[in-house]
Amino acid sequence: AAEYQPTGWQPLGGGALEPLESLAGKPVFAFCGLGRPDSFQRTLAGLGVNLCRFVPLRDHQVYDRPLLNRLGLDFLASRAEFLVTTAKDAVKLPPNFPLPVKILKMELALDRPGELAETVLRTARRGLSEES
Repeated sequence: AAEYQPTGWQPLGGGALEPLESLAGKPVFAFCGLGRPDSFQRTLAGLGVNLCRFVPLRDHQVYDRPLLNRLGLDFLASRAEFLVTTAKDAVKLPPNFPLPVKILKMELALDRPGELAETVLRTARRGLSEES
């Protein structure tokens, strides 16, 4: 079994990964274009951020100028300190986006990584022996 786990916050445009606790209690405005946006919202709640506003977008949303303007105006009206989003959505933002964006970085955590490695090697060996 495996699941994605949050590892930290990265500022838009790069920089050092900040600890998850760095946004705990801080007012944030979150948005994402995922198939299941509620999972991102639950993750943020679990991290203890103060979610001022959450905007679910369509999966694979196109980030055009009207959408960016709307997000910016809504962010300013919310009085949040940061916009937060997923890595999938952050790559759709222009590199010179003028608002403070934090990206929630995630990584896949395996319950039993040794067993996975053994299974992959066993399968690869079986495939190689079948090709011979």
